[in-house]
Amino acid sequence: MRLRNLLLPVSALLGMLSGCGAGDCTLVGCAGGKTSLVVLGPNWSALEPAVHTLDVQLGDTSFTVTCDIAGLNCDTPEDLTGDLEIRVFISGEGQITVDIGSDFDSGDNLPDGYAVTVTRDGSVVTQEAAAFEFEESRPNGPDCPGVCRTTDGAFVFVEP
Repeated sequence: MRLRNLLLPVSALLGMLSGCGAGDCTLVGCAGGKTSLVVLGPNWSALEPAVHTLDVQLGDTSFTVTCDIAGLNCDTPEDLTGDLEIRVFISGEGQITVDIGSDFDSGDNLPDGYAVTVTRDGSVVTQEAAAFEFEESRPNGPDCPGVCRTTDGAFVFVEP
């Protein structure tokens, strides 16, 4: 009788700690709330070794950046407006990558879409605007707060 009286409260405590009841929520945060916009040549190739200027609009954030593909160098984005964390670099494959957001964001601040104009040696070579495709998840439980948004980003192809 005594063992049974002891086991009942212990099993109830374990049930509460496991979070198995209806409506239980966890405190899991979102990870990977950033995305990328990649500017590349036709057929996934490197960009032509020339100076490319990107005029980018990402929701409320806009900026202009100039990249020298031959020199593997991008200037600091100019006229940066908005609150997004932006990083621009040239990959080892000769493509311009614009990283948007932070690994530690929920994705709530990511823009719904983008608009980019690519200029090479003073001539517009590509203009594109589109929406990002998002997936949403609820890591804390289906009826719990905390919605995470993720997207694979987008690719912008520049013709030679």
